[in-house]
Amino acid sequence: VAAAMAGRGKLNGTKILSSEGWKALHSKPTRKTIFGTMPTRFTQGGVNIVGVEGTGPENEQEARLHNLIKSLTGFVGWLGLGGSIFQWHPRREIGFAYIPTVVDWSDLTNSK
Repeated sequence: VAAAMAGRGKLNGTKILSSEGWKALHSKPTRKTIFGTMPTRFTQGGVNIVGVEGTGPENEQEARLHNLIKSLTGFVGWLGLGGSIFQWHPRREIGFAYIPTVVDWSDLTNSK
């Protein structure tokens, strides 16, 4: 599914989402902050457009989050609690998902 999202709704000639649906999924991002430090831009379709904006980090935890977000700029999707990830990059045309075998509920920054 992530590969098809990276391909604007198509993979190997098979369409799973119309062009209009893909655009709607990615439209109207709203800037918010979660956990008091992590900037997000969730769209009307519920996916996050990753990017770093605003001022720099103020402490070590914010610096780790800032570096993680900076390395993922341009990706769309989710970073899940405990290390799971489901993202795609429309410009680079790549998509992937990862689910850890052991979820660490205490690792809010996915630093493991």
